[in-house]
Amino acid sequence: MEPVLLFLSVLVIVVIIVLLVFVSEMAITKGRSTIGWIILSLLLSPILCIVLLACLGETEEKRRERILKDQDYLRVWRDDD
Repeated sequence: MEPVLLFLSVLVIVVIIVLLVFVSEMAITKGRSTIGWIILSLLLSPILCIVLLACLGETEEKRRERILKDQDYLRVWRDDD
């Protein structure tokens, strides 16, 4: 195998792995199934799944959890004054 072709193959694999990690972190942040989104990324495209996750947004459960966490933070912040 030519060195240039080998380098490009390794580069593509590294980019795909980085994109899969990004999909995984994004799914966790949005409260979605990490394994499901990684499998979907492998079947379709990691970039497409990143766009889909961005469009879908947070789950209702994750949104409630984030709001409660923000309220707790504000309550502690106000008590310090």
